[in-house]
Amino acid sequence: FQRTVMASLMRLFGGGAVAPPPKANPQQTIDKLRETLDTIEKREKFLEMKIQKEVSQAKQLATRGQKEGAVRCLKRKKMYEGQIEKLRGAGLTIETQISSIEGATTNFAILDAISDGAKALKALNRNMDVDDVEETMEQVREQMEIADEIGTAISTPIGMDTYDDAELEDELNQLMEEDLNVAFDAVEVPRQKLGTPSQPQKLQQDEEDEFAALGAEMGF
Repeated sequence: FQRTVMASLMRLFGGGAVAPPPKANPQQTIDKLRETLDTIEKREKFLEMKIQKEVSQAKQLATRGQKEGAVRCLKRKKMYEGQIEKLRGAGLTIETQISSIEGATTNFAILDAISDGAKALKALNRNMDVDDVEETMEQVREQMEIADEIGTAISTPIGMDTYDDAELEDELNQLMEEDLNVAFDAVEVPRQKLGTPSQPQKLQQDEEDEFAALGAEMGF
């Protein structure tokens, strides 16, 4: 108590430096809360065993006719049940705290990563200027256009554009006409009158003779 009073007086009159509070460690806090939960669970089991014991003793006393003793057992049972309810409420509060700390820790890690990313992006953009980027892209477009023109010039056949297409078509027509004249000259036209073919008539007569011979053999 005296130390507390002295510390308060020193803070009041500006004497002595007050040590800053220790930095919170989320993981240590979570571990401590989980240990507390474990203690609460063990306490609940112990009280439940005592409740069972009081119920059993109350039944025994009631069978012996010791009503007052049985009622006292039931009162202690109710007291233990009330303690269990309080412990369960405290346990729920601790579980909520653990969940909140874990969520806050995750959010802090996300925010820290986003902050580092923003710093890195800022450092990278510091070495680039919008005008310089536009100028560079304009140079790239100009060089691409030059390269396209060079490719077109290289792919164009040299000397092929010095001939007149109309003259070439006339020459082609003359060549085709010459070929047709040669083909017509090679055809021989018969000067004698063509006779009537006798081969089909002879073939028809042979078929009729063969049919008549076959009919005679079969008795027709």
